[in-house]
Amino acid sequence: MIKKEDLNLTMLGIPYVKSKHLNDMQSEKIIREIEYANEFQESCDELYDGFYTRNVISRHHYLTNQINKHSNSFEQLLILSVGLDTKPDTLFSLKNKKCFGLDIAANDIKNIYSYSKTKTKTKILQCDLEKDINSTILEELEQEGMIHSKPTYIIWEGGTFFISKSNVYKVLQYFCSHINIVGCSVDFMSKEVFSPPRHKKANEHLQLMEKIGAPWKSFFSEDELVKMYEELGFTNIDITLHGEYEKKSLGTIKLDNDIMYMTTAVKFSS
Repeated sequence: MIKKEDLNLTMLGIPYVKSKHLNDMQSEKIIREIEYANEFQESCDELYDGFYTRNVISRHHYLTNQINKHSNSFEQLLILSVGLDTKPDTLFSLKNKKCFGLDIAANDIKNIYSYSKTKTKTKILQCDLEKDINSTILEELEQEGMIHSKPTYIIWEGGTFFISKSNVYKVLQYFCSHINIVGCSVDFMSKEVFSPPRHKKANEHLQLMEKIGAPWKSFFSEDELVKMYEELGFTNIDITLHGEYEKKSLGTIKLDNDIMYMTTAVKFSS
C-alpha cells in the first residue's frame, strides 16, 4: 500500500477526474486501489466553484486538440511536469511518437505505476525544473532515446505556476536552444485573477496551496506571454482563455473566464 503522506495529492487528482469524467480507462486503473486519490480534488472543488475538476477537463480538451492538430509536425513529445499524464498512452495521434516526461516526483510516479500494475510508454526522468535544467538532463534524455535534432513538441500542463516566472522562461529557453523544439502548448495562471487575488475564492485557493506545501509562484498577463514567446523565436502564437474550453467541454462557464491562459506557440504555419 502506498502511504498518503508519501505522495503529492495534487498529482493523483488528475487521473481521478479523468477516470470519472473523461472515460479514461488508463487513469481509472492508476487510481483504482488508491482510496484517497480524490482528497485534494474535493478540497479544491468545494472551495472554488468546482475549480479542480473543471480545470482538468478543460485543459485536457485543449491539449488533446492541439496535439492532434500539430501531430504531423513533430516526431517526439517532451512533457514537462509529466505527473500521471495518460495522453501518450491514450491518444491515437501519439501512438507512433516517442514520449519523454520530466518531473520532480519521478520516483512517486514510477511507484504509482508499479503499484497499480499500469504501464506507460513515456520515459520518465527525475528533474527539478528550478534546479536541474542543464546538460545532464539532455544527456539523460538522449540515453532514453531522444534525438535532439528531431522535431519535438513540448506540453507543460498544470505546472508553470509552481515555479518562478524567471524559471519558466529559463526552462523553455534552454530546451528551445538545445533541442529542435518546433512548438509547445503550455498553460499559465492569470495575473489578473491571482496577483493580487481578484476575490475571496481566489485568495482562499492560494492559501490552500500554501498550506499543503505547494504554493503557486508565478502568474502571467497575456502581454507577458506574447513577449516571452516572441523572445523564444516562435512566430505563430495563440492564447486562449480558459473559459472558451470550459464552455466547449462542460457547456457553461462557472470559473473566471480568464482564470488561466491556454497557449500554443509554433515555429511553422499552423
